[in-house]
Amino acid sequence: QIYGLDVGLNGRLPFGMDVQSRDTPGTKILYTDLDIADPYHPIMDDVSTTAFQGFEGDGTVATAVLNTNSVSTQNVPGVCNGYMEDGGYFQSLLRTSANSKDVIMGTCSYYQGGMIVSTIDVATYSSRADSTTFPLLGNMLNYKVTPYPEGFGAMGQDLGLTIDDDDELGLDPSTGGYATHYMKSDATVEFGYISGTAVPLTADWLLSGPTDWMGQSMASGTDHVMDDSPSATFCKTDLSSATGCLQGAQWTVTLLLHDDAGHARIISIVVETNDVLADADPPEANMSIDMRDEYVDNIEYIGTKTVSETEWDVNRIILTDDGELVIHFDASDSFDPDAIDGSNGIVTYEWKVFFDAPYGDTSFNLEGHTFEESAASNGLFSYKFQNVTVDDSGTAESQIRMELRVYDASGKFSDKYRMYFVVVPEGYGDEIPEVQYNNFDNASVGFTSDSVYTITGTILSGSETG
Repeated sequence: QIYGLDVGLNGRLPFGMDVQSRDTPGTKILYTDLDIADPYHPIMDDVSTTAFQGFEGDGTVATAVLNTNSVSTQNVPGVCNGYMEDGGYFQSLLRTSANSKDVIMGTCSYYQGGMIVSTIDVATYSSRADSTTFPLLGNMLNYKVTPYPEGFGAMGQDLGLTIDDDDELGLDPSTGGYATHYMKSDATVEFGYISGTAVPLTADWLLSGPTDWMGQSMASGTDHVMDDSPSATFCKTDLSSATGCLQGAQWTVTLLLHDDAGHARIISIVVETNDVLADADPPEANMSIDMRDEYVDNIEYIGTKTVSETEWDVNRIILTDDGELVIHFDASDSFDPDAIDGSNGIVTYEWKVFFDAPYGDTSFNLEGHTFEESAASNGLFSYKFQNVTVDDSGTAESQIRMELRVYDASGKFSDKYRMYFVVVPEGYGDEIPEVQYNNFDNASVGFTSDSVYTITGTILSGSETG
């Protein structure tokens, strides 16, 4: 007899349980439809999962399910404070693989007690309580539902995973769970957990994917290990990959935690070998002036400027008689230490120029001018200098600042690389030569009858060549 809400017998079962019939050839729950959600619960002790397929000749496991789709706080699972995966106290032990809310066996902690729910004819199909293969009824009778211990919350509620001791893993806002964790090829990763409860916990770790906990190929299925902090090396062999490991291969790591009373929490994360997105280190920016013959005499290194305890080059740019000068820069020595494709790993070069204005002009944009170049530029960049940054006397100056920041494929960016420039006009520094003559009298030149008159003297200043 079905006493669920769907047959109009409201109130026959506690907590508004909605037991729905599946007693037709097309709706029966077969062994192939069964999802054993928690094989490590005390009720499942010594229960061989393959025994479920022998109930009937056609593999029928159950002809009814408990529908837990209700959103009412007076019905299951709301009356149990929700699903245990979400921090509540309703635990699904057996359910259908097609719909996780169609439960075949579960427990509900309610205040100081609770209940066990099953739509399996346990009395008919269970072996004796001392069976080593299917003591299901005995386990159910022996099990006592009790309150969850203090501090045994779900993910984000005193519970979290750690990877290599890092507990600040990325979150996926669309699901509220963990975001995919990216790893380097052939990375060895250690998993762990943190919990706010003081009671002893047993950790069961499940790994599904191309390889098992030992790194061996796994065609299908799930590998299980009991350990507080297991580790595994992840690589699905791909000889065509630069790393020898298939990029984008994924594994699902699931942790089931139980206390001695069978209260449980479950938490999982997907890990992926992706050497680009697993970027561990930021790129490094580096730039230099491409010294070309056409302007090598127009650039003078005049010292360094200290910014945040780092010395940056300062160069003087001497404009041509046209009042401008195009200088070429080379940032091809910038690199990403995590690059694996033979390139320098830089996808974007971001050049910024600040304070490029005539001396004394304060109307410039404080945010500077930004120029973005793709990897196709190979780090080459040209800039035209045309604003003189010294005063007329040449005794006061301002400086143009150029910054380079580079980005890698994962979006990480480098520290800024800086260079400073003082721009002066053509002929800057030239003075009228000062000459001192030896034994020379201008008045006497007009009265000489000699065809050659020799003048000697010394240039005191104003000559760049001496």
